[in-house]
Amino acid sequence: MQMSGSSLRSSSRVVLLLALGMAAAVPGSAAAQLFAPRVDYFAGANPIFVAIGDLNGDHRPDVVTANLGPNGPSNTVTVMLGVGDGSLGTWLQYQTGNTPCSVAIGDLNRDGVPDLVVANQLPNTVSVLPGHGDGTFGLKNDFATGTYPLSVAIGDLNGDGNLDVAAANYESNTVSVLLGNGTGSLGSKRDFGTGRNPSSVAIGDLNRDGKPDLVTADYGQAQGSVLLGNGDGSFRIRTAFFVGSFPATVAIGDLNGDGKLDAATANYGSNTVSVLLGDGNGGFVSKTDYGTGANPYFVAIGDLDSDGRPDLAVANAAGFPTYASSVSVLLGKGNGSFGPKTDFGTGTTPNCVAMGDLNGDFMLDLVTANYEAHSISVLLNVGAPTPVVLSLVQALVRPDGVTLTWYGAAVAGAGATVFRRAEGSDWSKLGSITADGTGLLRFDDVDVQPGRRYGYRLGVTVDGAEELTSETWIDVPPGWTLGLATAGPNPARDRFAIAVTLPSSGTARLEVFDSSGRRVGHRELASAGAGRRVVAFNEAAGWRPGVYLVRLAQDNRAITMRASLIR
Repeated sequence: MQMSGSSLRSSSRVVLLLALGMAAAVPGSAAAQLFAPRVDYFAGANPIFVAIGDLNGDHRPDVVTANLGPNGPSNTVTVMLGVGDGSLGTWLQYQTGNTPCSVAIGDLNRDGVPDLVVANQLPNTVSVLPGHGDGTFGLKNDFATGTYPLSVAIGDLNGDGNLDVAAANYESNTVSVLLGNGTGSLGSKRDFGTGRNPSSVAIGDLNRDGKPDLVTADYGQAQGSVLLGNGDGSFRIRTAFFVGSFPATVAIGDLNGDGKLDAATANYGSNTVSVLLGDGNGGFVSKTDYGTGANPYFVAIGDLDSDGRPDLAVANAAGFPTYASSVSVLLGKGNGSFGPKTDFGTGTTPNCVAMGDLNGDFMLDLVTANYEAHSISVLLNVGAPTPVVLSLVQALVRPDGVTLTWYGAAVAGAGATVFRRAEGSDWSKLGSITADGTGLLRFDDVDVQPGRRYGYRLGVTVDGAEELTSETWIDVPPGWTLGLATAGPNPARDRFAIAVTLPSSGTARLEVFDSSGRRVGHRELASAGAGRRVVAFNEAAGWRPGVYLVRLAQDNRAITMRASLIR
C-alpha cells in the first residue's frame, strides 16, 4: 500500500497453490549470492503483513498473512502450511475484522497450540483466532482498541504467565494494552500515550529490570517512543528518540552483542534504516542511518549469513511510477554497524518481511508480503555459513527444558562449553559438548524454571583462540495447564480427535458422552507425561451425528468441552 507524508495504511478450508514469477538479486556486496531467486505464492487480496511459525505442530514453519483487501473482498488472514523443503502447500483463509493489517502468533489460551491475533484498522479492534493445533483456526473474537490500530505485538506484560496484547493506534496516538487471562480472552483496553501516529509496536526489556517495555515507531514526527513497563501491565510516560523521516516500523534486538537491546526503524520517507544502540537503561546512546531501497516499510532482525552476528532485512515498498520493489539485506559486523545494502527482487510493493528456516537447512529464509501483487515472495537462503564463527541455529523450548543447536563450519569434532545466565545474574558454565561431523553442536538444558528467561552462549577453542556466540535470550513458557481442544474442524466429519494438554505425568482419563449422558468412548492416559498430545476415537465411525460432551480429568481436577459430529 502506498503512503504519503500525511497518511499510512501501517475458518473454512481451501486447497490452492499458485507458483508465480522469479527475479534475481542485484549484485554488488558480499550478500549478493545469499538468496536464491524468489518464488511467489498467491496470498489473497492485498496482503500487508506476514508472520512465520509452526501452526500445525509438525515442526515445519508455516506462513500467515493479514490481507488488507481494499482492492478486493478480503478481511481475512491466509494460512499456508509449510512442506519442509521451502515450499508451501495447503492454503487456508479465515475471517477477521475489517481491514486487517497486522498479525502475531502466540498461545493465548495456554493449551500448547498457537493462536492468531490480528489488528483491524477500521473497526478499531483486535481479533483473536484460537488455533486447533493442525493449522486450522476457530471463529474470531473481537476486542476494542484505540483508533486505527496498525500493529499488534504479543507478550506477558504483567508477569502472570498469560500472554497479553499491545496495539499501536495510528489516529489516537496511543498504544492499547489488553491483558490476557489465559483462556484466549482479553480484558478491556488501557491506553498509553505515544508520539504522533504510531505505526508499529515491539515488546522487549530495554532497561534490564525483568519487566517488558514497549517501543513504537511514530510515523508522524520522525521519532520513536520508549514506554518503560512497571511489571503490572501499566507503562510510564513515553521517552522520545529521533530516527529518519516517516518511520513505518521498529524492530528490537541485541545488534552489538553487549547484552543490551538495540532498535532499528524502517524510514519510509528518507529511504534509510536507523540503527540505535541501547544503553541498558531504557534509552539509546547513538543513531546511525544506512541506505535502503525505495520507501522502506518494514525491518526485521536475524542472522542471515550464519556468522553469529545480527543482520537486517528491509522490505522496500516502492510503487508507482518505479515499482522498484525489493528487500534490502544489510549484513551486521557484530559491533552495531552494518555493511552496504544488497537488494533482492520481490513481488510488487512488499510491505513486510519475515525470517524463518523454511527448508530445515539451519539458515534463515525470507518471506515478503506483496501488497499490490496479492502474493508473498519466498527467498530461500543458499549462502554457505561463515567458517569458525558460531551461530545458534535452533532453539526448541518447552516448560521443562530447552534444546539448543549451534553451527560452526570449522568446528567439526571440536569441544565446546555452554554458558547460561538468568536475568540480573552472571554467566555460569552448564556443561561441555562436542560438535558432530557436520559442525552441529546440541545441548539439552533440563534445569529450567517455567516462565523464566535465560541467556545462552557457546564458547569453542579453535587454533588456540576462543570463539563465542552472541548472547541469545530464551523465554521458557509457563507450565502446562489442563486443556482440551478439538484436533481438527468442529464439527468433525471423518475424524473425531481431541487435543489434550496435561500439566503433570499422573494418570488422566479422557471420556466422551452423548446427549443422553451415556459414555461412548474413553481413554486412560497412564503416565503419559506433561505436555500436549492428540487422542483419536476411531470408534466414532459408529456414533450418531450430534453434540458430544468431552471430559478430561487428572489430579482431582476436571474440565469439559462440547464437540459436534456430522455426516
